[in-house]
Amino acid sequence: MSVGNTHTKFITADKFEAGLLTVKGDGTGESNQNTSAPQTITSASDGSPNVYTLVAHGRATGEFVFLSGETSEDNSNGLRKFVKLTADTFTLTDPAGTAIDSDGTFDGTVLMQLVFVYKPSTGKTVRVTRMNGYAHDLSYNSQTYFGITLTKGLDVCVYSNDTLVKTLTAGGVKQWPDWSLHTGGDNEFNGDGGVGNQTEGSFRWTFEKAGAAILLESSTHDLIVCILRDNMAGLLGQKMLVQGNLE
Repeated sequence: MSVGNTHTKFITADKFEAGLLTVKGDGTGESNQNTSAPQTITSASDGSPNVYTLVAHGRATGEFVFLSGETSEDNSNGLRKFVKLTADTFTLTDPAGTAIDSDGTFDGTVLMQLVFVYKPSTGKTVRVTRMNGYAHDLSYNSQTYFGITLTKGLDVCVYSNDTLVKTLTAGGVKQWPDWSLHTGGDNEFNGDGGVGNQTEGSFRWTFEKAGAAILLESSTHDLIVCILRDNMAGLLGQKMLVQGNLE
């Protein structure tokens, strides 16, 4: 995969690609990014693979999650895919499907957060040129994310399997106006639109304007990932979509 200059070219309709960022990365599963706070994993049994416990986790097999806070030599941290065993237990794999095995004890306060992902279909290479985003809520405060105070913020990243290639949102996004730092000002706000006087905001992030279209290859499990690090449950809705062309 690459993040860099590419030549602009005309494309036919069958080469056009668009995909929502969803919890399963393939356009299926939840796409509304108003998730709750990260969940704390209760325990894990070291093994092959590790078996994790989190009572009433509410997650489904195939969803992408992000783990942080593991302080031992265990390799749980990072971008993972969820494999449900029971309502209270699960295992994890990397995005390529390799099971997460133990190489040490399980220590620390380990948090698991649902994330939203776009990945190319099997056998495809996609040149991503743009990301569009939309959010709405009942109120707006420019010093917050609509009316939600984010302490950690959200990040949009490029991954190759479970290796972070690039964080596109340097410094994170904690307030809605922060998007303009990355999009070059291509964002809009409607203060009194929508049903029930909801407030609405949108952004258009054209990567090629920064000279950096993003080439994602399915063979190396390249992904665009939105990591939400705070409780977003107070937000009525947020969705993101990428556009580009098949190489």
